[in-house]
Amino acid sequence: MIKAKTKIVALFISVILSGCTEKDIPYTMSSGCAVEYPEDHVNIYTLIRSWTFIGFQDAGSTSITYPPCILNRSKKMTVAFLPDSISFGGKAPINSFGGKYSLSDSNDLKMNSIIRTLMGGPNELENLENRYLDALQATSNYQIEYNKLTLFYGQSGDKMLFAADNK
Repeated sequence: MIKAKTKIVALFISVILSGCTEKDIPYTMSSGCAVEYPEDHVNIYTLIRSWTFIGFQDAGSTSITYPPCILNRSKKMTVAFLPDSISFGGKAPINSFGGKYSLSDSNDLKMNSIIRTLMGGPNELENLENRYLDALQATSNYQIEYNKLTLFYGQSGDKMLFAADNK
């Protein structure tokens, strides 16, 4: 009985220390810190707005790879689809970026001609930035469920997860 209580307490402490919230329970954390965002099951969201990056999710996995904790405390990774219906921009871990996008009626989304500023930074953040921008460039379609945006990229259906900014 004491072993079971010890395991429950240890599990509870690890969840608290890992930064998980109850909305993260269906997922397992593979790295980084969860991005906090409010749940919104009332309002209707469209693609044309600013979105905060939550993490990567490999196809068929319940695990989310979150951005590094230091990044979540200092600045957010974002993407914003502009009202002109052709431009997007945002912030990667180190650089700002922008490009052109095109939509179709079936939620197909193509993001092209991504350009970015050319600042350098720590290897971990440069690697994350390259993965982030490569995934955006490979985006094939999207889905919006309440205030959550999922961008599907690559051949296997990997995902980038975002939450609507409250701006």
